[in-house]
Amino acid sequence: MARGGAIVVVRGTSFNTGTRLEKAITAGAGSVGHWGGCHASPQDLGAPRVGDLSVSDRMSRYSYPFSVMVNLEGKRFMDEGESHFGLTYTKTGGAIGGSRTRRRFRSLIKTLYLLEPQYNEERSMKWKADSFEELGEKMGWVSVNFVNETTGTVDFDPTRLDGSSTGQKLKVTKTH
Repeated sequence: MARGGAIVVVRGTSFNTGTRLEKAITAGAGSVGHWGGCHASPQDLGAPRVGDLSVSDRMSRYSYPFSVMVNLEGKRFMDEGESHFGLTYTKTGGAIGGSRTRRRFRSLIKTLYLLEPQYNEERSMKWKADSFEELGEKMGWVSVNFVNETTGTVDFDPTRLDGSSTGQKLKVTKTH
């Protein structure tokens, strides 16, 4: 199994282990494609470890472009606003899966109205605060290691990339 693969959340069945595929290849079946990666997507911390038909895909998290994503130490680790979610969600899932802890948190303080309805699921993990510092305290961070200041002034339109950026102010730029 790929590095870290044993601890990821899988939307499919726990019985899909690749055993039949390995037997087919051993018997002479051809294989194609890139076998060292995966099609990953961000999932809620409360998501079941393996597929649950009653949950469907309601634990997927695609509102991250409107957020600040930080790791368990309160540090940003990627450009959340690089592009629209449909162009970056597998990259985002890969960034989460490739991390040391393989768990990330999202804070969405000023854009709650943009959250997809599934964020309100009973199982969803939620913390609410009026500031990043208060959120960090509630989540047990030693310190808040990010600031979300942007350069330029634009009218916010969640349907388009606006170019409003953190520039060089942050270790990891937020481009839109």
